Amino acid sequence: MTVDKDSSGAARAEVTEVGRFYLRHGHHPDDVAPVDCGEPLALYGERSVARARRVKARELVERLLAEGRVRFAYADDEGIAKWRRVVNYAKRHSMEPEGKRIEKLPYGLAGLEFFLAEGPHPNARSQRGTPQSFGFPCGWRRFIQLWLLSRTSRHAPHT
Repeated sequence: MTVDKDSSGAARAEVTEVGRFYLRHGHHPDDVAPVDCGEPLALYGERSVARARRVKARELVERLLAEGRVRFAYADDEGIAKWRRVVNYAKRHSMEPEGKRIEKLPYGLAGLEFFLAEGPHPNARSQRGTPQSFGFPCGWRRFIQLWLLSRTSRHAPHT
């Protein structure tokens, strides 16, 4: 694609022959054409790993709602990693119950425990304080400007 500007500053874009080739074939003419594998890649939600995690995440949430806590007393590193990915999947896909969050803790020497905690995570953006919640009637920027002004006026040399 080329972009030209005229004397008034207006830009005009034009697709080159190489650009038209790329739009038709999906690769640059100097590059080797990609090999067609037959079937297109499946969307993430349709892949077997994602389907399996979705099922596990639903089962975990249902157990947490019914039992309150779910413990895996003996989980090796691979098992712990698997359950962490399941919980992460549930969080990323909004599978946690409304007003609750899934928390995980170590259990015993080699175990893992999950439970439902109330409210959003303390580090969640919705929980961050606003300047008004810290007792500042104005925004942070104005507060800092006033603070800097007060410091410079007090310590300014007298002439």
